[in-house]
Amino acid sequence: MMTLSFDSQQCDETCKPGEPSSYHNVFTCQPFAVLGLRPSTLLPTTHP
Repeated sequence: MMTLSFDSQQCDETCKPGEPSSYHNVFTCQPFAVLGLRPSTLLPTTHP
């Protein structure tokens, strides 16, 4: 799962589609230099 940021307004209307991502369909190896984005990966885990 890719995460870009948290948008609290998305929680107001949960069935509403989210905002389009500027990262979508951009082919670059340097997203921060080109778009100013630092993509991260959300890894689900369990805590014992």
